[in-house]
Amino acid sequence: MRVFAHTARLSLLSLMAVLPVAQAADTVTASDVYLGTWVSKECVPASGKFYRHVMDISRATGEDHLRISTALHEYADPKCKGASQPMNDEPDVRVMRMSGQVRVGNRLADRATYTADGTTNLLKTLLVSDGDTFQEGDDDGPLDAEGFPTRLDKAIYLRRP
Repeated sequence: MRVFAHTARLSLLSLMAVLPVAQAADTVTASDVYLGTWVSKECVPASGKFYRHVMDISRATGEDHLRISTALHEYADPKCKGASQPMNDEPDVRVMRMSGQVRVGNRLADRATYTADGTTNLLKTLLVSDGDTFQEGDDDGPLDAEGFPTRLDKAIYLRRP
């Protein structure tokens, strides 16, 4: 058994010697699953037009920070396909800091804190993604002792290819 452990250790060291060293920019973090463009699953009709939210998520300063820009888009197509026009001149932008995890039902959610534009109030939410879908915490629902939502919002976002 001791020989096997020694051989395995040498094999691992040999492998490490030939693998490239990851640069800081190549570091994969838990928040990477959220990066990209997301669109709300629901396409809502109103006044002969159709609407859905578009959310762009990118890294902000630090590995545990995300920049989330959300805008309502208008579509001519009843399935919200094709070209769209943003309805907001300025999208809603939040910078979130990841702050641990909590189980919500059968899913593991990331806790995140942020301040809304122009305020100093620290807000708290949950984030969950399986890589294809994305949900936030239900901020209008019950909160836990630390002020985080205890359930997920029903709105589901889909990853835009």
